[in-house]
Amino acid sequence: MENEVSLDENNIIRLTYTGVIDDNVNLLLNVKIEEYVAILKEKNLPLNILADATDLKKFVAGTRQKILQRFNELDVNKLAVIGATRIQEYLLKFFAKVLDNRSMQIFDTEEEALKWLLE
Repeated sequence: MENEVSLDENNIIRLTYTGVIDDNVNLLLNVKIEEYVAILKEKNLPLNILADATDLKKFVAGTRQKILQRFNELDVNKLAVIGATRIQEYLLKFFAKVLDNRSMQIFDTEEEALKWLLE
């Protein structure tokens, strides 16, 4: 599976991270994210994101912080992460505190994540 960005029928931006994510890959994903953010803003809908890290190998140093910082700049309503390893969970929680992103949750299943995003 490739890195992917899509907008689903519930107006949730879905990100699939695979392999190694560096700044170049992140920039390519951001192009699609920006398109979907514009659609949601035009419809006056909240910006909810489901990020699937199941097949993620790693983020290159500094890239994870740039992604979370960008999510804060976009005024993300809710960010649900699935498939994170224990180390990724620890780092995500740490960066969420640093970046004051209280709307981020980590889930074991897609079903749990979607339920929370749709609340």
